Amino acid sequence: MLDVKKDECHNEIIINGLLNELDIVESTTRDGKPYVHGTAKIQVDQEIDGKVVESEIPVKMIAFRYKNDNTLNPRYDRILGYKDIFTSVRAADDAKSASYVSVIAKVRENNWYSDRINDVISSTQFLASFLNKKRPEEEELAVFKIQGVVAKMIDEVDKNGEETGRMKISLVVVGWGGTPNVVELIAEGSRKTFFENNWNQGDTVIATGRVIYSYKVVEWEEEQGFGEPIKRHKTESRRELYITGGSPCGADEALSYDADSIKLLLKDRTKKIEEIREMGKNKNKPSTTNRPSTTFDDF
Repeated sequence: MLDVKKDECHNEIIINGLLNELDIVESTTRDGKPYVHGTAKIQVDQEIDGKVVESEIPVKMIAFRYKNDNTLNPRYDRILGYKDIFTSVRAADDAKSASYVSVIAKVRENNWYSDRINDVISSTQFLASFLNKKRPEEEELAVFKIQGVVAKMIDEVDKNGEETGRMKISLVVVGWGGTPNVVELIAEGSRKTFFENNWNQGDTVIATGRVIYSYKVVEWEEEQGFGEPIKRHKTESRRELYITGGSPCGADEALSYDADSIKLLLKDRTKKIEEIREMGKNKNKPSTTNRPSTTFDDF
């Protein structure tokens, strides 16, 4: 079987598109370590299930000035130099002069404390080491190929608790040194039916699909008892890993992760989330909310 401490999951995000925005900043950690971090927002127009979907996908980059052996880290200067190499739509005098870029990233789970809801929010982010120029022959796209262990498959419901016809699949993507990243994917139509019939909790599988980070403004009119209707609008966001294909079934034992080992990783993940929650509560006002610990079956 695969070793969670030694064998990372395959985790690949390929994004080719127009550089909408590039923000690179030099900073220093609390203990005085210099580092550079940046975010590239990449516009991708791709056809998904017969429809063109416009996305703006944020990709994170980070590098410390010095490596563990105290030698200079070349990635630091490379990331810093992107400001001179690439031109974003936001910074360009003419949008036609903006750069088309290509990046290979990994998806990571990001857990952080929100002062707005007084609790921990779990989301996904895309981390890359390098930003490259897109070659003319490269298609504009945002695709993923992710290996992981099926933690849960549930029907998606909307804000009113009604089923949408889609399914949410939680995968435990094992990272370096046994770091668990719980990533949510979306399946619908015939793909939803296939996974319901062929994937099971605890299976090690591979999923492929498209990255969607889209926004649209929805407008409607609210009728009044008297007079003209009031025009309303709101912005709806769609941030998801949309499955278009995957393994026919769980992998053979030699290419699978042990379920008990995954449970231990998730137990450690729960502990870290609780630590983030407590740190957030202590930083702000005390809270009496008592949430149960997360187990393998809670995903």
